[in-house]
Amino acid sequence: MTAEEAMQWFLEHPEAFEKCLLCGAPPEYIGMFAPDNSTKFGGRPDKQRLFGYSVCGDCKQEPDCQAQVERVIFKNRHVI
Repeated sequence: MTAEEAMQWFLEHPEAFEKCLLCGAPPEYIGMFAPDNSTKFGGRPDKQRLFGYSVCGDCKQEPDCQAQVERVIFKNRHVI
């Protein structure tokens, strides 16, 4: 799947963003994460992984929000 196809999939599947990834509250923001090293996130060395996620307004205001998101994605990489 290309990055463009992945973006299209995310747009066509809003249910994937029903709650904040960090706390479970209703989301206010949708984000995309493309790790520098896809193999750490279950990908092949010759491919780029792209993860879509949503966060609520409170979590977005946390100074380490992006780091928290990356930790959750890394922890759950086998199911994403």
